[in-house]
Amino acid sequence: MCYKPLVSFIVAVYNGESFIENCLMSIFNQTYKNLEIVIVDDCSCDSTNLILKNLSKNSSMKMIILQNSSNLGLTKSLNIAASHANGQWLARLDADDLSRKDRIESQISFAIKNTQYSIIGSSCNFIDEKGKYLFSKYYPSKHNQIQSTLEKAGAFFPHSSVIINKDVFYQLGGYNNYMQYSQDFELWLRALPKYKIFSINKPLVSIRIHSQRISNHNKGNNQLIYSRACLIAHWLTTDFLINRSIIYSNRNWKKFLNEVSIFIGSNPYYLGRKSYAKVMRGFNFKNLFHKLFYIFLNKKNIIFFIISFLINQELFLRKKSVIFKKLFD
Repeated sequence: MCYKPLVSFIVAVYNGESFIENCLMSIFNQTYKNLEIVIVDDCSCDSTNLILKNLSKNSSMKMIILQNSSNLGLTKSLNIAASHANGQWLARLDADDLSRKDRIESQISFAIKNTQYSIIGSSCNFIDEKGKYLFSKYYPSKHNQIQSTLEKAGAFFPHSSVIINKDVFYQLGGYNNYMQYSQDFELWLRALPKYKIFSINKPLVSIRIHSQRISNHNKGNNQLIYSRACLIAHWLTTDFLINRSIIYSNRNWKKFLNEVSIFIGSNPYYLGRKSYAKVMRGFNFKNLFHKLFYIFLNKKNIIFFIISFLINQELFLRKKSVIFKKLFD
């Protein structure tokens, strides 16, 4: 009889020797056992592949190990992993994160009882580089709350917490290969009109905070630019009926991304956001004078950011999207 897992973990790893074993052990230790792991080694040049092979030999769980001949990046690697998955559900986990042992049992139990939901995330714990617990974070649970949060660019369930119905994943077209960052955010925005999303209000994963995280590349600026670009694209397709294939095309994407970058670099909200983050970072009495002086110099943008955030976060991007419409006329 052919083994047919219900859930396929899809994992992509690049030079992950420091964390990948703990990541996979958290999958091996799941209380729910009808699983497989599909992992793509994105042309690592450390001992990642050796670790994967050793774990595969010593594990009773089915592991499909794929190796890219060149570094393709997270998005393309995840699409490759999904194409080899046999499960009805795809479960995400980044190579530096951990799943609680009852994660899949909790999510599958919820999915069976609530068949209207095709994408299910959860709240999470945050841990440091050594795995020490830092804090927990809870996110909106219901679909309409999640939609509101996504469209305001608010905080939502981590990518590593998600299971998504594989048929839905392919009906949506998988991850958008133009999205080097925030590929989950773009996919959830695309899913909103057709499919229901839910987040379990319990930390089922641990997200590791360390200096090499993808979201920290270029001090987080890349993540910010890509996430706001896909949100503006969402409003362009929703309000102006611009075909997303026109936005996400070789002809237009880089130009559009550059315009978004310029907009973020000059808009008072984002200038204030950057200044506010700098003020809050490492705030203590020793640097109080310097912080206060910095606040004085940047008070206008900081106040604008705080007021705008309290009113509607970044829903203003819906109106601002008209600025970018001319790129596609």
